Amino acid sequence: MRAHILANASDLFRHVSAEKTEIYRVILDVFARAKRQYRLQLRPDEVIAEAQWKGARPTPEEVNAALVQLRDWGNLESHPDTSRVSSLSDFYRARFLYRLSQGGEAVEGALKLFVETLQHRAELQTVALEDIASRLQALHRLGDERQPDAAKIHATLRDLVRVFESLADNAQAFMAGVARSIDLQQGGAAAVALYKRRLIEYLERFLGDLVRRSDAIARHIRGLAPRLEEMLQLVAQREARDAAPGDENEQVEAQLRYLEAWRERWSGLEGWFLRPSPRGQCVWGFRKLFPFL
Repeated sequence: MRAHILANASDLFRHVSAEKTEIYRVILDVFARAKRQYRLQLRPDEVIAEAQWKGARPTPEEVNAALVQLRDWGNLESHPDTSRVSSLSDFYRARFLYRLSQGGEAVEGALKLFVETLQHRAELQTVALEDIASRLQALHRLGDERQPDAAKIHATLRDLVRVFESLADNAQAFMAGVARSIDLQQGGAAAVALYKRRLIEYLERFLGDLVRRSDAIARHIRGLAPRLEEMLQLVAQREARDAAPGDENEQVEAQLRYLEAWRERWSGLEGWFLRPSPRGQCVWGFRKLFPFL
């Protein structure tokens, strides 16, 4: 089954390197845009009219041939179009409606993500620091309740982890981009010096905000320490309910796995914001990425 899926998947990407790849990509862009507009199927003449051709517009015969080829590769599905039949000859003439197949949708989503990733310009997220502080404050309020709400704690923790991971990933990607930019500018000393000066100014602005917020974030983390284990256990119990059915021991083991995973995530958060540093608490985490701090 897996081999069959992989074989079909390779066909789904054949249009990327085929001889008429520009026509195929323009056509699939039309279907992807139609899908976002909740239009599930298109006729060939609609494809021709809505396509944003980069050069000379292909003939209807070329577009029809491309549609058939994309259907054969599995990117599109087709079924007879009988809505415009007005005569017996129309009935016997092949007319089709086309739509993206499930595999075609997956390929378009993958290609879109690929392009966005290449075009993404990483940045240091000062807003994320504010978001982390607000999530920690929310955890404080939830932990102070007489009967803590496991669902709300779970949602807040997941949101906190998501924001923190985005902050860390963007910082790492930013530094990788800095290294590449410096390498690309090695030919001109003046250009490199100007770039480094702007980089230092940017980092100083970020670090200023980082230091201002670090004490509050550290206080929130320390303040949660007495009730943290209880909250993590509530979340682990909630997640364990979704584990596959099994005996009691398996359920206990599942809960322990979830609990250890949350402990590890929280330990990573503490590692960034609680280690001592001459320039503020949470600067420690960024020293791993900025060795010149």
